[in-house]
Amino acid sequence: MDMSSLETRVRDAGRERVELLADEFVNAVKSFAPRRTGRGADSVEVVDISDSGDEYVARIEVGEDYMVWQNYGTGIYGPSGEPIRPKHGNVLVFDATIGGLTFATWVRGTEPTHFWERAIDNWPRIVAGLR
Repeated sequence: MDMSSLETRVRDAGRERVELLADEFVNAVKSFAPRRTGRGADSVEVVDISDSGDEYVARIEVGEDYMVWQNYGTGIYGPSGEPIRPKHGNVLVFDATIGGLTFATWVRGTEPTHFWERAIDNWPRIVAGLR
C-alpha cells in the first residue's frame, strides 16, 4: 500500500467517525429536547461536515427558531427575569390546544430545558459509546 492510499483510507475513516459522532450528538440533543409536538426536536440535524485538512468539523443546527426559547427559558425563567406582558392591548391570547383558548394579562413564561447544554454534558458518554 502506498502512502497516498493509506492517507486516503485514514481520512475516510476519520470522516466516518465524525459522521457517527455527529449523528449520536444529534440523537442526544433530540432526547433532551422538549417534545410536545416533536417539531422542534425533529428539526435538529447535521447540516455539514467540513474538512480543513487537519480536522473535521460537524455543523449541527436546530431548525426551529423557538427552540432557543425552549433552551434558555422565557419570562421570569429567561434572561430578562420579567413576566411576559402584552406589547399591544391588555390581554395575551394562547391556543392551549387541549384546553382551548387561554386569556391572561401576564404569564410567568417557560422554564428552560437546557437541552443543548445537557447534550454537550453528555459528550464524554457519546464518545465512549462509539469506541
